[in-house]
Amino acid sequence: MYKDVSRAIHGYKTHFTVVMGDFNAKLGKRDGDELRVGQFGFGRRNHRGHLLASFLEKEGLYMMNSVFKKREYRRWTWQSPDGATKNEIDFILSTKKQIFNDVSVINAVKTGSDHRMVRGTLNINIKLERSRLVRSTLRPAQIQLQNPESFQLELHNRFKCLGSSVDESNDGFVEIVFLRPTIQIRTRGSRIRLSSS
Repeated sequence: MYKDVSRAIHGYKTHFTVVMGDFNAKLGKRDGDELRVGQFGFGRRNHRGHLLASFLEKEGLYMMNSVFKKREYRRWTWQSPDGATKNEIDFILSTKKQIFNDVSVINAVKTGSDHRMVRGTLNINIKLERSRLVRSTLRPAQIQLQNPESFQLELHNRFKCLGSSVDESNDGFVEIVFLRPTIQIRTRGSRIRLSSS
């Protein structure tokens, strides 16, 4: 299953990636130094939960269910037929934590299933995200930041081939316009004469 999800994630170029579904894995709370799982998970992690945690780390996804603090009855997503066992096995995963305002379980909707609906509230500021995207495309590559001297030399060499500097071009323009006594411009059949006097 994780290979299919990974293929789907990498099959499209997107700015945000959100994956939702029934993963049949009990992830629980953050374990040690994990960064992709929040501290407010439900239950204890099982073998499939360890696989999901590895998948999150590999793909750079955050498990959004555990980021927001909720009461216990608002965290479990599956209930056994006898009602004795409750687990959190349906998740919302995302590459960006900051686009979510809230993730919670809706217990008022009866779906006729042993699963409860999970709702994520997104808050995407289009202007802000567009500016972030533009800044990220204009940002120099990491190699340029690591060795600024060679980057400066490379830039100097690239602009050196253009010839004169901007200041030299400007000085030449000023000399032509203001210091020469007369400039004649020919247009189709007529003659315009500009004079400094």
